[in-house]
Amino acid sequence: MFQVILAGAGLACLVTTPVSAQVSEDFEAEFEAAQNLARSDQLDGAEVRALAAEMLADTAEERVHALSLLAYINSEQEDWQEVWNQASEAEEIVNANFPGSESTLAQLYSYQLRAGEHVGLTPNEMMDIAQRRNALMAGADDLRYWRVETEGLRHRFSNFLCPDTLGQARFQEFQIYEAGGHDVSCSYLWPGPRPIITLHMFRLGDLTNAEGFEHATGSMRIAFPNMRELSVGEMDVGGVTVLYGHFGLSDRTTSTFTTQIGNWSLKLRFTHAGSLTEEDINAFARIAFEGAGDMVSHIARCDALSGVTDRVPPSDGGLEEASAVLLTTLISDEVAPGPASPLQCYLGPVDFSGGGIALAELDEQGNPLRFVARQIRSDAYTVRAIPPLSLTSEDGVARREWHLVLDRPDDMLIFPQFTDRPDPDAFVDAAGAIVRNETDAISRLSLDAEGNFNIELRPRDAGETAEPDASSDEDVPQSPPEPKD
Repeated sequence: MFQVILAGAGLACLVTTPVSAQVSEDFEAEFEAAQNLARSDQLDGAEVRALAAEMLADTAEERVHALSLLAYINSEQEDWQEVWNQASEAEEIVNANFPGSESTLAQLYSYQLRAGEHVGLTPNEMMDIAQRRNALMAGADDLRYWRVETEGLRHRFSNFLCPDTLGQARFQEFQIYEAGGHDVSCSYLWPGPRPIITLHMFRLGDLTNAEGFEHATGSMRIAFPNMRELSVGEMDVGGVTVLYGHFGLSDRTTSTFTTQIGNWSLKLRFTHAGSLTEEDINAFARIAFEGAGDMVSHIARCDALSGVTDRVPPSDGGLEEASAVLLTTLISDEVAPGPASPLQCYLGPVDFSGGGIALAELDEQGNPLRFVARQIRSDAYTVRAIPPLSLTSEDGVARREWHLVLDRPDDMLIFPQFTDRPDPDAFVDAAGAIVRNETDAISRLSLDAEGNFNIELRPRDAGETAEPDASSDEDVPQSPPEPKD
């Protein structure tokens, strides 16, 4: 059974409640400089700039940003008393000023747990923090990109399983670097002298294996100009060819393993200052990449999705189509309220305020149940393309049109439908046009106070607001992603 407790998504979702204060330019400059240095593993310089940012912090929001980044930097340097102090102070500020910031608190509790055993917390105190973090994560948005399974944590978009254990290493936490869920990682703890072990799944584009490996190691060569190449090679594991390199730094050794699967990259980084040999690390990598086969089959299935680009021209049949959509929605919500499969295909970004993504939800056989475009952190406004299920037209022929609808909190707008299952790119384009108010709805469904459905034809012209403007929506401060390799 998957026993570990999941950590939060880091600074990518730092404060998730409305904050009126604005981040000052001076603070932002120091904070961004600290993050850039931390990303390059220049932790001493990152700490200096983060401390400068803390000194410039004038608001509760700024202090939480600075303290959280300092806790991250000091955890990488294993200065556990500082980690504890900074995470605890940030926790107090969040509780006092930003109630409901579950992901932020979960991350701060994660830092406290890393530091707790080093600063003298009792097992009961550690358990109390763990239970609080677990309760917060149970309802966190970030788990929408993951599925807890018996053997570990599966990323829904790539189908890669982060196992509970990898040989001697055990799962520590997941991170989400891009709020859309297409740039994520899992980290692991190793007994004894603590290596840094990270499995990273992200979309890099249609690159060759060699190009993906160069992308992973090129940034390291820039950050560490004196890095020494110890050995490079390749191995076949999990149905893929993995390229690897072992490199020497001034005080430690770091190893990188990469493979390209469609537009996705899978990378393992293993950094240590102990007595592990290259053979030890290669053996660990073979275990880590065993799940690549699941990723290969899923990504191939997603890449093979195709469909029509044709839309049914608007006509006077809006009432008939609105009725069909109503019946389809009622049946769909009753029969298949959610994806029958834990897997989804990432289709691309959509221009919702605050950011949005489009995805395909699949059944157990890999067939798309529906296409969905939504705001990254909310399901309040979604654009869906849904099949007609078993409904038939007047001549008794099964309907093939896929309905295109905008779901809003109080109603549903219906747009010209696709003649069959839409091509993924065509759906992304159509969803973007709806969100940008560049296309007209042909009918509107709503529910009145007595529970009656109302159908209104031609309810909206292009240009009318489809979702709240960013200025009227929750003003959620967006923090840069947590530093990573």
